[in-house]
Parts: sequence; C-alpha cells; structure tokens
Amino acid sequence: MSLAIDIFYDELSELLERPIFIPENLDEMEKEVTENTHGIAVNLGIINDVHADDLMHFVDKLKEAAKTAMAATTAEALRFYLWHEEGQLWYSFVKAEHLRMPFSEEFEVAAEEEEVVESYLASLRQENVTGKMSINIISKH
Repeated sequence: MSLAIDIFYDELSELLERPIFIPENLDEMEKEVTENTHGIAVNLGIINDVHADDLMHFVDKLKEAAKTAMAATTAEALRFYLWHEEGQLWYSFVKAEHLRMPFSEEFEVAAEEEEVVESYLASLRQENVTGKMSINIISKH
C-alpha cells in the first residue's frame, strides 16, 4: 500500500476517536451539528485503492461509536446522516427527537447507506451522479 492510502486510513481512525456530542436537552442543536458533522475526502491519487466496503466498514464503526456514546446519556436514539457533496463524504449525528432536519433537503434520498458511498465514489470518478443522502435512526438498545 502507498503512503497516501495509509494516511487516509489513519485519518478515518482519528475520526472514530472523536467524541460524539449528545446534549441532555434539545436546545443545543446548532452545537450538535457543529460538533458532530465531519467530512472525509478521498484523494484522487488513491481513488482506485479505496473501495465501498472499506468505507462501509468505517460507517459501521461510526454507528457503533454512537451507541457507545448514547450509553452514557439519556438519549434513546440518534439520527445518522450520511451524504456526499463537493467531493466529500459527510456524516453527522443529532438526537432523533429533533423535529426538523438540520441539513438541506436538496439531496436525492438513498434507500441504503451503501448507495451513498457508491454514489460518492462514482462522483470522484467523474461519473454523472447527483448528491445522495441517507438518514437512519440508531437506537441505544
């Protein structure tokens, strides 16, 4: 493997170590979005070395981290947003009780997270794709 791909996977590992901010009440949505929204970018020089399965493994680890973070709070569920735009794959967590979506509604809805990941990788390969977003509930139990 190249140094660039090693660095990319190290960056993913660092994102998994970031704490997830889960407030006790709903009046800190802006802070939730700010603290819990992150983007990753696959360098075009390593695009052929990054596979959807690798990114889905990362997504699964993010969801595990969310369950661990919820265990220490009264939150019963989080919404997990996954989307891509402007050459980056983005994700965010907010409490599921929020009634409005904190992100733009200009994305095509994806049925599965894998669809978002595959669409993201296709967009980097210059295929004609529209941004996609998936929204899933992650429950504490």
